[in-house]
Amino acid sequence: MKLQDVHKEDFEREIFRLKKIDLDALIARGPFMVNVCPACKSKDAVHKFDKDGFHYLECDVCQTLFVSPVPTDEAKEWYLENSGYLRYWREQMPAEVRASRNKAVYSKRAQSLAAIADKYQVSFKRILEIGGGMGEMSVFIDQELTYDEYLIVEPQPITSQYPKVKIINSTIENLMLNEQVDLVLAYELIEHITDPDILLNIILSNLVPGGFFILSTPGSGGFDIKVLEEKARAIGYDHVSLYNVNSLKLLLERHGFEIVEISTPGTLDVQMVKQAYDKKEIRYDNIALNFLMESNEEYRDALQEYLKNNLLSSHLMCIARKSS
Repeated sequence: MKLQDVHKEDFEREIFRLKKIDLDALIARGPFMVNVCPACKSKDAVHKFDKDGFHYLECDVCQTLFVSPVPTDEAKEWYLENSGYLRYWREQMPAEVRASRNKAVYSKRAQSLAAIADKYQVSFKRILEIGGGMGEMSVFIDQELTYDEYLIVEPQPITSQYPKVKIINSTIENLMLNEQVDLVLAYELIEHITDPDILLNIILSNLVPGGFFILSTPGSGGFDIKVLEEKARAIGYDHVSLYNVNSLKLLLERHGFEIVEISTPGTLDVQMVKQAYDKKEIRYDNIALNFLMESNEEYRDALQEYLKNNLLSSHLMCIARKSS
């Protein structure tokens, strides 16, 4: 996958402009509250860096990166209802950008789900995706798996044109299902959640015994975040919690999930550092890093493969299971 497959500069330029407007409105409105580590609940943390007026702390115990002070639930609900950036993303994404993202992201996820079902000899008849947009991924899953119903919990006022998709316009905190599901999906979600305990408890209550929970999230231990810090794409005011391999395992196991697999299958870390380097957004006295940025692409591809295989990419994916 190439960076340009999922990030188009003209579209992103407007996204960043609208995000800045949203951010100014959020800061002016508030309110905010002091935060603790979302993974281990420790109050001991050190300041790492600031961005857009927000303080990013690193937990002394498990090295989770989190924002404090953080917008309250009231402030976040207001933001979801009034965000111009989210409305633009939902309604104005160019067709070619949407098609490119669908092919690059959703098809790969659907193929991964089929491989998981085959590997562990399970069937996913009822699927719940939290924050699944308008259900675009259901089309790709339909090509890979046989399922009966695809539920999406989405607080934004959206509808879906896909026949097997049922939109539940609700926050996860208010979710109530009549019947448990076999699979819960939470792609690029948990980093937006201040208190993941609420999220995970609700997932557990709506998941059948032995059911699967699959999530992906930016990982604070990844290469691009370690190099770029506050300049990394994953660092933004709406990403309030960034876990690492160990702290994500700690969090899920604390709630009684069994960790089936954890990986960092990212393909973009080195490309994102290279992009920042070419734009002269970063410069280091590190001879090895500068050499890598100036060398042939094959060397950067080799580094990306090393990061992916050694749990060092910032794209973190976990497959967990509810105890039977």
